[in-house]
Amino acid sequence: MKILKEYADGFRWTNGDTTSAPFEKNSDLYNEKLAEGFEVVLIPQSEKDADALSQKLIKAESDFNVAMSPVLQTANQLERDTWIAQERESREWLADNTSSVPFISTLATTRGIELSELVTRIIAKADAYSVMLATALGEKHKAEDNA
Repeated sequence: MKILKEYADGFRWTNGDTTSAPFEKNSDLYNEKLAEGFEVVLIPQSEKDADALSQKLIKAESDFNVAMSPVLQTANQLERDTWIAQERESREWLADNTSSVPFISTLATTRGIELSELVTRIIAKADAYSVMLATALGEKHKAEDNA
């Protein structure tokens, strides 16, 4: 079935499984699809509002993922799962350098660097990540609040 359906961001044509990007009413594409026999379906304002909200929330999530992608693309999930333990052990070691910190001790030994150097790197990265995450999450929540 050939349909021109109205959404919050304009019209989209659909022809079976294919749906277009949005376009304006009375645009060349709109008029072309009318000439091809597409049926115009207008949706109620409540559905347009729901669609607009959905699009805003999808964009907020997408923007968040883009903001976090530099970190998420450089470390796999298994490595990211260790970050909390690395930070906790590093902060424990900073507070008391006689603390048992088996995970980061093994990391430092395996890498061939001093534990103090690794602790400095981990803390710097953890602090930078925290600011980056808080900023991206704050922007996401602001966009959601304004949706």
